[in-house]
Amino acid sequence: MLISKNQNEEYGYVPSNPVLLNGYADIQHFFGELHTEKGCTVTYRRIGSTFEAQSNHMIDVFEVSGDNGNKLLYLDVYGDDQFKAPKGYKLAPKINPSKKDR
Repeated sequence: MLISKNQNEEYGYVPSNPVLLNGYADIQHFFGELHTEKGCTVTYRRIGSTFEAQSNHMIDVFEVSGDNGNKLLYLDVYGDDQFKAPKGYKLAPKINPSKKDR
């Protein structure tokens, strides 16, 4: 199920237009819901951070791997709690298989 997608070509792919998150806890939440356009899950690793002049703070840099290859995504944890997926990805809620309908 597609939740939220951003069609801006640069969103998430450049430090000046990062994925906006609301705190460090959102990083795990974001990557837990991030899937490729084909619906495959992704793996990720933080590779560092970079200073972004417009926002005047550090932006985290992650390498994301999936069926669409390896890409760098830029995340701003001082942003918004309504994050969107960069172009080429979609957000889908995690389904907890341990929960059963009663």
